[in-house]
Amino acid sequence: MRRSLTGVLVALALTTACSTRTPVEPTSSEPTTTAQSSPSATSQAPRPREIRLETEQPCLLLTAAQRTEFLVEGEGKPLPIKTYETTGCNWTSAHTSYTLVPVTTEGIEAWAGNERAARASVTDPVRDFPAITVTIPSDTASCDVMVDTAAGQYLVASFTAKRDSPDLATPCDGARRLAEAAMRNLAG
Repeated sequence: MRRSLTGVLVALALTTACSTRTPVEPTSSEPTTTAQSSPSATSQAPRPREIRLETEQPCLLLTAAQRTEFLVEGEGKPLPIKTYETTGCNWTSAHTSYTLVPVTTEGIEAWAGNERAARASVTDPVRDFPAITVTIPSDTASCDVMVDTAAGQYLVASFTAKRDSPDLATPCDGARRLAEAAMRNLAG
């Protein structure tokens, strides 16, 4: 039951982050200097090549060794994501939940303009591919790192820390580790 609830919560978070078309109010009046506020700057860092995601099976994007490193059980559970008209994959451990979603229905530039409920900011490339970090201000236990893999496509690496997780304060670090692992397998 816990795994089903975690999968539903991740799907709900992704749906909320993607489907709400209202501007997000900043949580602080002070501007941030660590990341640009608009992911449109991803065009400044070109992809080293295109990695198409149409035929990728998300539950196969992590190796057995990587799953062991992340302390997750099993090979992952397919997770339908209606918002993106695709299926992702979810893995859980005692303290965390990891989800990978290959998005082939829009490009990463869809996150430009901060018109969605989630806050997107440009982050360091993942294995030389442009990336953004996406957070929902009201959900401090979750973070997504989205990697621009091809024109009109990107990979979502989502991390959620449970209440008793040692990673509760740094969910974007978990999402980044997941994105790096999946892209290591995709990019070779």
